[in-house]
Amino acid sequence: MTKKKLFKRIFIGLGIFLVLFVGALVAIPFLFKDEIIEGVKKAANENLNAKLDFSSVDISLLRSFPSVSIGLNDYAITGIEEFQDVKLVGGEALRITVDFWSAWNFGKVPLVIEAITFDKPEINVIVLSNGKANYDIAKPSTDTTTTETKFQIQLQEYAINGGNITYDDRQGGTFVKLTNLDHSGEGDFTQDVFDLTTTTRIDEMTAVSGGIGYLKKAKVSLDAGFNIDLPNSKYTLKENDLKINDLQLKADGWLAMPNENDIDMDLKFSAPQSEFKSLLSMIPNAYTAGYDNVKANGTFKLDGAVKGKYSASPETYPAFNISLDVNNGDVKY
Repeated sequence: MTKKKLFKRIFIGLGIFLVLFVGALVAIPFLFKDEIIEGVKKAANENLNAKLDFSSVDISLLRSFPSVSIGLNDYAITGIEEFQDVKLVGGEALRITVDFWSAWNFGKVPLVIEAITFDKPEINVIVLSNGKANYDIAKPSTDTTTTETKFQIQLQEYAINGGNITYDDRQGGTFVKLTNLDHSGEGDFTQDVFDLTTTTRIDEMTAVSGGIGYLKKAKVSLDAGFNIDLPNSKYTLKENDLKINDLQLKADGWLAMPNENDIDMDLKFSAPQSEFKSLLSMIPNAYTAGYDNVKANGTFKLDGAVKGKYSASPETYPAFNISLDVNNGDVKY
């Protein structure tokens, strides 16, 4: 056999192999689709005090080979009892990337979740005046013979695209609403200690606490890195850049949750710019369509710190130290 014929056969063989390989990647999800869907629904029903609904499912091996990409379209997790018909989470699409063999053998091994993406989600977190929260939907484990979890979160990345989030704490008197949130994070969640890199953009943020409005439809952006120490529940700020309306802030420090009731913190912040007009943009209703035409002069310096422990019982608050100096400030509307 000549070399020319040999190479020809090799290329033909490779071509047939590639066709069969790609065909398998396309076919496998459809062959095992029912089993995977059953596994997802079974996991939800066994672990949630809530109802999971979705209109359709997309399953692909090509999108995240060798893992399985499962997409829930027009999904919703709806509450029961006090939160009957109240949607906790819903959206256009929820895509979860899971390890193929954990999905195929679900029930025998934990379901390994590697990545999560929310497209246009609506998230509504409600805490009633009696302290009951609609996000507390995980069923307590009744298995006393094993401590093996039915899920393993081994995230490498996650994202929220075009999300709307409402947090309504009626017991604590706090209300926060985020409109058109884009947020993403990357980090190796399989490690006990790892770095997390995040990017956040919010078109409108409203925050009210104790009847006082602190932000009203503020535009927010945050690029931040964190060091995550899971065994000690400690989160340390790294490089970060926060902008609220026209005010730019820098922060450093850490926050830790040693138990369910306490939050320890040691945080410092400052504003690197000095134009008085930037400070004005933080006033609710000031950062409007006519903000660019506002005439303002003067400079300011802002820095502060929050250090200590927050606890609901007994009621304890950290120490605050905030310094604001304004020089020759004036404003004209």
